[in-house]
Amino acid sequence: MYGRNLFQVIDAVAPVVTGISPTSHVRGSTFTATVYGKNFRPGSEVALEKYGGAAVYYATGETWLSANAIRFTITVPSNAPLGYYSVYVKDPVFKGGTNGWVYGREIFRVDP
Repeated sequence: MYGRNLFQVIDAVAPVVTGISPTSHVRGSTFTATVYGKNFRPGSEVALEKYGGAAVYYATGETWLSANAIRFTITVPSNAPLGYYSVYVKDPVFKGGTNGWVYGREIFRVDP
C-alpha cells in the first residue's frame, strides 16, 4: 500500500551572515544584538568566536525576527580577548560541511 505525505522535503539553502548591530561592545558585559543576513530559520543559534577558536561565546534567548535577522543576548566576559570576532549562526536544517555553522568573518569587535 502506498501513502501520501510520508516525508517532507525541506529547502536546505545555506544561511549567510552579512552584519551585526551593534558592531562592537565592551568586555565584561551582557548585551542584546541583532545579526543580519539571509536564509535564517527559526531555531537558529548564534555565537561569537575569536579567530582560531581562542574564545567562543554562545548567545542565549535567540529570537528569529525574519529570514534576514536574529536578535540575541550574549555575555562577553571581562577577560575576553580584545579585537575582532566572527559572528556564527547555526542553522537547524542546513548542515553542509560545517555542521550547520556559517559565519561573517571578523565583523564584531570586543573593546576594553
